[in-house]
Amino acid sequence: MPVLLGSIFCVVGLIMFFFPPKKINPLYGYRTPRSMKSQERWDFAQGYSAKLLIASGVIMLLSGMENFTF
Repeated sequence: MPVLLGSIFCVVGLIMFFFPPKKINPLYGYRTPRSMKSQERWDFAQGYSAKLLIASGVIMLLSGMENFTF
């Protein structure tokens, strides 16, 4: 299960990193009241959350693969 979730996190993170939402919208992206206050905050939040999503996906993948090796 961690391998599947890690893969999904990595794919979604890469999509968000390479194709971030350009404008503040209610459907796609990291949406919090603080991130939606200004365009500058929105842009920062999208990049930062994409990097965190990729990093957590890699950690899940590695922890899931550990079960296959031992």
